[in-house]
Amino acid sequence: SGGVTLKIYPKSLEIWNSGSLPEGWNQRKLHETHPSIPNNPDIANFLYKRGFMERIGRGTLKILEACRQAKLPEPQWESVDGVRLIFRAPVSMEAIF
Repeated sequence: SGGVTLKIYPKSLEIWNSGSLPEGWNQRKLHETHPSIPNNPDIANFLYKRGFMERIGRGTLKILEACRQAKLPEPQWESVDGVRLIFRAPVSMEAIF
């Protein structure tokens, strides 16, 4: 019933979906080892069996590590009327070279 929106700006990339974080979770929780609690277990199981996702809830940690390795600013998650993941461009291009 929801959707996914991708917005590309000169200095950021935003990915929004109509889902929600599990009750009581916030951005800080996504920076820690945490269980996988999919909103739709059937879709998650299908994606897992096809090799598109892991079952153990490491996706957010892998995103954080990939940003560190690419020398990009740490992404931010917001949970307001859905979940938004915001990737920001580096302050200076020299930071990534």
